[in-house]
Amino acid sequence: MSRELVHQILDGLEKLGVVHITLCPSSRNAYFVQELKSSERFKVTSWFEERSAAFYTLGLIKNSGKPAVIITTSGTAAAETLPATMEAFYSGLPLIILTTDRPRRYRLTGAPQSAEQVGLFSHYVHAEEDIADGETLKFTSNLCPKGPLHLNVCLEDPYGKGKIDPHTKPEWSLQDFEYDKETLSNFLDNAVCPFVIVSGLTKEEQPAVESFLRILKAPVYLEASSGLRENKALDHLSIRTTEGIWQRAEKAGYPIDAVLRIGGVPTLRMWRDLDECQGKYALLSISANPFPGASWSKCLVGNLIGLKDTVVHKEYEPYNNFIKEDQKVLEKRLISFDKFPSSEPALVHYLSQLIGTESFVYLGNSLPIREWDMAASFSHPHANIAANRGVNGIDGQLSTFFGMCREDVPCWGIFGDLTTLYDMSAPWALFQNPHIKPVCVVINNGGGKIFERMYGDKAFYNCHNLSFAPLASLWNMQYVQWHTVPEKLPPNIYQKAYLIEIIPDAEQTKLFWSADNS
Repeated sequence: MSRELVHQILDGLEKLGVVHITLCPSSRNAYFVQELKSSERFKVTSWFEERSAAFYTLGLIKNSGKPAVIITTSGTAAAETLPATMEAFYSGLPLIILTTDRPRRYRLTGAPQSAEQVGLFSHYVHAEEDIADGETLKFTSNLCPKGPLHLNVCLEDPYGKGKIDPHTKPEWSLQDFEYDKETLSNFLDNAVCPFVIVSGLTKEEQPAVESFLRILKAPVYLEASSGLRENKALDHLSIRTTEGIWQRAEKAGYPIDAVLRIGGVPTLRMWRDLDECQGKYALLSISANPFPGASWSKCLVGNLIGLKDTVVHKEYEPYNNFIKEDQKVLEKRLISFDKFPSSEPALVHYLSQLIGTESFVYLGNSLPIREWDMAASFSHPHANIAANRGVNGIDGQLSTFFGMCREDVPCWGIFGDLTTLYDMSAPWALFQNPHIKPVCVVINNGGGKIFERMYGDKAFYNCHNLSFAPLASLWNMQYVQWHTVPEKLPPNIYQKAYLIEIIPDAEQTKLFWSADNS
């Protein structure tokens, strides 16, 4: 259905006389990427940064006198086009802002990269349309030749496998856990083989959550942002790998029937896949924020510190074999780190061993978050981890990191190459705060390679052969390039702001993933 909607929209754009389309490829607009990569009816320019892309599109309109389109992904990416939209409004230019969106059932859930995009541009657009599968496009009759138009297109995940009731609405229950635990108790009492996912926690919440998990005695996946990932007291409960987890759990005699999420909205792939399994598992979220993070999850909102007093009335099915199966996967992965030391996951693994345990580590966007979670060493703990990954995608990551840097601990930020290019002005903060000496690690794999294993299509990658040495020079940062992670850090690493460019070996990376999936 989503593909039919995309066809309908592209046909409508052609009827309007649109020739130029500026495309910012991502997973949410994958159907447009796939349809436009070999299109002969449009001139398509691929761009990795929406703010510049929108202004570039204005230039095309000024040059041709015809309407032109910018296509973005969801979340804050859509908001990045606002400056150009304002310019188009006051300049009388027919800019069409086509923002792709997650399905309407995600609105007000806080699920990753879900935002309330309808009405985003206020009075700076002459017309707006919100359209989803099965609906008929009307915007062709609303186009103002002297101003911008916003078309918001709700699309299903192109790689989704499950079926969901499109009318499902998430349930929010505003409670204080220190007083009312009935819903949580009922959920736990009804579960037979529960599985817990813990995401972002504050330092104040961590001891209470740790205590609750030890009382619960159920297997748990601890994201790095929880601060509990390498917690020794939870070793006997911790599942370290999530690939194929449903099948592995069932094979080990622990068929998961209930998932409990604690803390922030998880970033792991398993969480997004779970969103398509309505009715197959029981699902409950517990958070200090009123966002269930999934379209059909119930969310209890309150003080997580109260979890330490939770009473668990039952023992669950034995999970020891599940832990053993997980350990086999982890041991196999450790062998691959040594076998393919220049692969991207191995470089993250060895980097995690090099960064001091007392350091603050900021993980900028999807690739560093996911690769740190799956590859960082469990024997070299890092409790002080942060990320900026909710509605936000690629934008503002370096700027957020610089804003979080402190003088009293070493500060490391790990970013992808496109994420860094997107926020190249961020080191301006170093002039305002000369007392901080951050280390910025840029994993330069030559484009948006996080999509390589998802789609295997170069139309998503925004490939390049750029070096980040000039960026370091521009901002007076010390620069070093690594193809493998050295045994020791440079002796002056914390005396000056550093930019470390890590260049993975593409062939070794492919071999690593092939071995990991075998």
